[in-house]
Amino acid sequence: MSETKKPEYDIFISYSHDDREFSRKLAERLIKSDIRVWFDLWSIRPGQSWIEAIHGALESETALFIIGRGGVAHWQSSELQATLAKSVENPNMRLVPVLAPGATKEDIPLFLRAYRYLDLRKWSDKEFDRLVDFLQVHHSARQKMLRPPTVFLCHAKEDGARIERLYFDLRDRNLDPWYDKAKLVVGDHWREEILNAIKRSDFFAVFLSKLSARKEGFIQREIRTAIGEYQRKPYGLAYFLPVRLEECEVPYLRLDEQTMLADLQWIDLFEDDVDATARLVSEIATQWAKRNAGASPD
Repeated sequence: MSETKKPEYDIFISYSHDDREFSRKLAERLIKSDIRVWFDLWSIRPGQSWIEAIHGALESETALFIIGRGGVAHWQSSELQATLAKSVENPNMRLVPVLAPGATKEDIPLFLRAYRYLDLRKWSDKEFDRLVDFLQVHHSARQKMLRPPTVFLCHAKEDGARIERLYFDLRDRNLDPWYDKAKLVVGDHWREEILNAIKRSDFFAVFLSKLSARKEGFIQREIRTAIGEYQRKPYGLAYFLPVRLEECEVPYLRLDEQTMLADLQWIDLFEDDVDATARLVSEIATQWAKRNAGASPD
């Protein structure tokens, strides 16, 4: 089997003429952070055709579409169509709308609104650092993973708004989250689909809040199904991922004769912690890399 060629660029930046200075500033800052950027002003070689140059750019891991006042420019539409087509072939590729100064959320084209956007309308070092963290986590995760791990998102219905936002964050960071509202379609036998998804998932993330700890109903069947899957796996293999959404006790839920849920290391994903999602992704990537390497727990 031939070795997959490493892309020449990490980032492809698409922008309109009106946003050139903003885009140049962004590209220069990314390069200083050791991110390989395709930017037309310096990436198209003399005599090189635009089509040839764009073909190379579309091998990048992430495409940033700069959206300024008035939305996507006419010239960007061709780049966007090519990128959307490429993303079908390459599931590792990420499309990221970026709001530039003067833009509004309504300027994001309808077919891009399913993607998580980044808001850089008010340029600040803090926002830029968050962008770099997002890009570097995606890059490092892709380096480690043969395929994105599937993570089932188990939660109480009342926590659904938090989990929906998290679903898009995890998807954009090279994981394959399973979230019922995003995966189920009209006509599905939803109970069967959910239970089958649990059995197919690499990890079962149970999101804990003061409410979910006392929740009854179908969530208990999800957890019982996951316990059955846990018991089929080698002892010590990471599968259950306790995630606290707020200050609450991790329930003493028995997973097997030796292990309670509270015995497992949990992670906090509190609203006011902007770095929590990146930590969660990094730790899942670490567990997935250990499993792919055949590492056994001590």
